Amino acid sequence: MKLRFWLTGQALTAVVAIAPISAMAGTIAYVGGGLLSGSVEACLKNMKTAGDKNGFTESQETIMSDNKKEGDFHADHKDSPMHFTGSCAPNAGVWSIGVSGIDNDKTFEMYGKVWKAIP
Repeated sequence: MKLRFWLTGQALTAVVAIAPISAMAGTIAYVGGGLLSGSVEACLKNMKTAGDKNGFTESQETIMSDNKKEGDFHADHKDSPMHFTGSCAPNAGVWSIGVSGIDNDKTFEMYGKVWKAIP
């Protein structure tokens, strides 16, 4: 039993040693939200503005539900491997945001900036 564990550990060490750094990176996501009393259009405009102010200007996409009562905004950061998502659900009375990335400290910092940019 110990021999098998030892061999498995050696094999894992070999795989980790030759694996590219990006393959070992994990994804970090910070999410939050609040109450929403306005329209889906106004909420999505606020999400886009918060994204634009913080560098989330690449691959921007706004997706409306079929009934046009809910929507999502998505964008990638222009300089960093980060993604921003904002969701607006007036019928449920809530909005939410998420910022994801591979560097914990930078992702948390950016989440705080995006949070502060939402009116």
